[in-house]
Amino acid sequence: MANIRLQYVKSYINRHSKVDHYFRRRGQKLTKLPGLPGSPEFMLAYNEAMSVPVVQAKVEPGASRTKVHAQPASPSLTDTESDRGQTGN
Repeated sequence: MANIRLQYVKSYINRHSKVDHYFRRRGQKLTKLPGLPGSPEFMLAYNEAMSVPVVQAKVEPGASRTKVHAQPASPSLTDTESDRGQTGN
């Protein structure tokens, strides 16, 4: 049997030692694919999953995708020896 690799298809061994195939694409729901890769039912489900439009995350221009919370700086990191009244004798 030939081994075929399809884009966005991931295969996992489940807790019952069976291989499950999933369609995983960013912006889409995880879809379990029936049958074996290359079978008619598998290819039908795969083609349907590929035809679903991908939802893009809405990010405003100039906005960061990650939020950085402003934390007050630690005194040990911001103070210098002169600020603390210490001298290098």
